[in-house]
Amino acid sequence: MMIGMNDAASPAIACRFPRVARGEWIVLALLIAALFGLYRHTLRYGLEWDTKDFARESVLLNRERPLGDAFRFGMIHGQAGDYSGSFYYRPLWNLSLMLEQRLWGFHARGIRLVNLVLFSLALVLLFLFLKLQGGHDDLALLATVLFAFLPFQADNVVWGVARCDLFLLLWGLLALLAFHMRLAGRGRGWTALAAASFALGMLSKETFALFIPFLAAYEWAWRRRLDWRRYPAFILIVAAFFILV
Repeated sequence: MMIGMNDAASPAIACRFPRVARGEWIVLALLIAALFGLYRHTLRYGLEWDTKDFARESVLLNRERPLGDAFRFGMIHGQAGDYSGSFYYRPLWNLSLMLEQRLWGFHARGIRLVNLVLFSLALVLLFLFLKLQGGHDDLALLATVLFAFLPFQADNVVWGVARCDLFLLLWGLLALLAFHMRLAGRGRGWTALAAASFALGMLSKETFALFIPFLAAYEWAWRRRLDWRRYPAFILIVAAFFILV
């Protein structure tokens, strides 16, 4: 079922993956270096708020626990001796901290460095996504720089529990990039990437389900119509998540 205007009335959508000039890569590299410099002083701070309770005291951080347990329990499991239940099913958050514990131990410096890497990767994806929207290339770069230094980003980087939101940003932007290429009629690989990114987003935080209407709004903005055939995979992923969990 199609809703809206015909194809002739739809705005043109960029069908090629954006090329990034050498100068733009340099600016992005400088941006990321500046972020690491900005947050450098936070690396020596201790753990704060409920990061201690949600993570450090979790039985999942026992090195003898198999990594598969990240997908069996919620992020709250075994804290303060409570083994009766698990809450907040966010297995990618669990898995990332379990891997950190095995590689270099659980401490604030490692948590924030990983958060900075995730945020930096998300910024690159944001820049690529903005370039796909057309217009002057400098606008995409300027918007990325402004987004990187917005004050509320500090909470996502410094607060360990907020890694869930960094995952949402990362997988959401990757899903948007793939969805854009799907709208442009590119190969099935982009369709698979959009679905995989969406699934990873759901495994990061349950509120990623709200990304479906965002994708629909994005399609409407570009094509002035909706094609229902693009969305069953996303709906099935959400349904499977809440049924199985």
